[in-house]
Amino acid sequence: MLLSRTTTRQSLLPTEGTVLRSAIERMAPWIVVLLAPLAGVVLLRAPLINALPNNDTWFYSGYGWALAHHVEVFGWFYYTDRFTVILPISVAAKLFGPVAGYLILRYALMTATGALLYRCVRRFAVPWIAAASVLLLALDPYYLRLMLWDYTTFITLPCTIAGAAVWYLGDTPRQRLAGAIAAGALIAAAVYANPLSALVIPALGAPELVAAARSRELPLFVARLAAAATGAVIVFVAGYLAYMAYLGSFPVEDMYRATLDFLKSGNQLAAPFQRPVSLWLKTEPRIYGPPLVCFATVVILGRRLLQNTIKARVAQFAVAYTAVVWLYRFAFTSSIVETWWAYGMTASTAAFAMPAILDELAIKRVRWTVAVGIAVLATAVVDLVVRSGGGAATSVYDYVRFHPFVLLAILTSCCALAAGAAFARAPRLRLAALAAFCAIVAGITLTPARYIGTNQTGEFSPYGKTEIEAYDAAYDMTRLIAADDRPQSRLLIWSDGLYGLTAISWVNLPHQEGAIESPEQPPTPTSQPSPSNIELLLYPTTRRVLVLSQDAAELAGALPTVRRLGLQPHVERVGTWVGGALHYSLVGLHGTR
Repeated sequence: MLLSRTTTRQSLLPTEGTVLRSAIERMAPWIVVLLAPLAGVVLLRAPLINALPNNDTWFYSGYGWALAHHVEVFGWFYYTDRFTVILPISVAAKLFGPVAGYLILRYALMTATGALLYRCVRRFAVPWIAAASVLLLALDPYYLRLMLWDYTTFITLPCTIAGAAVWYLGDTPRQRLAGAIAAGALIAAAVYANPLSALVIPALGAPELVAAARSRELPLFVARLAAAATGAVIVFVAGYLAYMAYLGSFPVEDMYRATLDFLKSGNQLAAPFQRPVSLWLKTEPRIYGPPLVCFATVVILGRRLLQNTIKARVAQFAVAYTAVVWLYRFAFTSSIVETWWAYGMTASTAAFAMPAILDELAIKRVRWTVAVGIAVLATAVVDLVVRSGGGAATSVYDYVRFHPFVLLAILTSCCALAAGAAFARAPRLRLAALAAFCAIVAGITLTPARYIGTNQTGEFSPYGKTEIEAYDAAYDMTRLIAADDRPQSRLLIWSDGLYGLTAISWVNLPHQEGAIESPEQPPTPTSQPSPSNIELLLYPTTRRVLVLSQDAAELAGALPTVRRLGLQPHVERVGTWVGGALHYSLVGLHGTR
C-alpha cells in the first residue's frame, strides 16, 4: 500500500522533459519580442538610417550632438524644446558613439515597446497572439520607417504605444495609480517631443471616460488622470534638470516658450503643406491602411466592441486614434493625413487592433495558431516581395494611384474580405479572408507617398548603406564645428547645395545662418557665389568656412573666390568623409571686411 502511494506521487512530479518544454513555451514568445525589430528590418529590407532625403531629422541630430553649442550660437527654437528627442540622441552618442548609439537606442526603444505591448495583449489573449502582435507591429512600414531616423517620431510613436499599453496594464486594483503615473510619463514624453502627439489623449481618454461612467468609476478615473498628470510633470522636471547639466542655469520658460509661439502660428505653418482633399483621396492609397484596419475591427468584433472588457477598450482606442487623426485634419488647418511622416503615427491603430481581431477570431472557432501564422506570413511575404520589387513595384502603385476605379475595387475587396473573416461559416474561408486582408493592407501601407516622398516603397531611403557613413560624417562635422564656432567668431558651412551627401549640412541649421548657402535660394557653385553668399562671407563675425562638396574641384574653386573678395584664405585642414565621396576643407578667412 505504501509502495503504491509513493509510485503515485512520483508519477505526478514533472519530468525533466516536461520542465524543459514548459520553459521553452514560456520563453519562446519573449524570444519573438526580442527578435521582432530585426525581423522587421530584414523583411522590409529597411536601411538602418533614413536621413539624407529629409531635412528636419538633422536638426535633432545636431542638437543632440552639440546641444550647448547650438543653444549658444543659434538660440532657442521650437525644436530646441523637444528634450525627449534631443537628450536620448545625446546620451546614446556619448555612451556608444554616433552610429552604435543610434542603433542601440532604436533597438532598446523597439524591444521595450514590444515588451509592453506584449504584456498588455496578454491581459486578454494567449501568449502567441501577443507575440504575433509585436511581430506585426515590427512588420508595419509606418512603424519601422518612423523609428529609423532622428526625427521626433522615433520617440513619439513608441511612447504613444507604450503609454497606452501601460495605461491598460495598470488597470488593476494594486497598480492603477502607479500605472497611470507611468502611462502619463510616456505619453508626456511623446507630447514634449511633438505636440501633435497630444491626439492620443482624446483617442485614449474618450473611450476610457465612457468605460468609467458605465462601470460607475468616474472618481477613480479622475484620480488616474491626476496621477498621469503627475507623471507628465516628473518628465518635464527631469528634462529641465538634464538640460541644466548641459547648459547651466536658465529660465524654465525657455523650455516651452518657443513651442507656444510655434503653436500660435501653427495654422500659418501648416497651410502651405495642405493639399486638396479630392487629390490625396485619389492619389495616396497609403492613407487607407489604418481605416481598413478600423473597419475590420468593427466588423469582426461586432457587439463585443461595445463591451467594457480590456480587449474591447483596447480595440476602441485603436479605432478612436485613426478617427481623431481624420477629425483633426478637417477640423483644423492641418496636413496630418497627406504628409506621410505625420500620418505614420496611425501605426498605433494596427498595434492594438490586430491582437483584438486575432483573439476574436479565436473565439469564433478559428484555430488561433493558424490565424496567427497566416496573418504574420501574409504580411511578411508581401513586405518582402514589394520591398524587393524596386521600380516594378513602384510602377504598379503608380498605375493604382492614377486609376481611381482600380483603387476603389481594391478597397471594396478588402472590406469584403474583412466581412468574410467575420461571417464566413467555414473556418477555412475565414482564414483565407484573413490572409488576403492582411496581404492587401500590407501592400497598401507600402505605397510610395506622392506628396513630399522619396518615390520608394515604404518611404525608406534610396541611399542604403551610404546613410550610415553619412550619419557618422555628420557627427564628425558637428563636433569639428562646435569646437571653434562662437557667436562672435563664426565657422560656417559652405557647400554647393543642401541635397545628396551635403544634406548633412542641416545639422548646423543652414536656415538659421549656420551655412553660407541658403536653403531658400537655388544652389550655386563656390566659384560663383550669390549676393547673399558674398554678404555672409564678408560678414565681420565670419572667421572660418567649412567648404563641403562631393566634387573635389569645388573645394579648389572656393579659394580664388575668397581672394576676389579681398580676403586671404588659409587652409587649415583637408579631408574626406563617406568613404572618400564627400570632400571638405576647413579654411580660415583673414583680412579686413
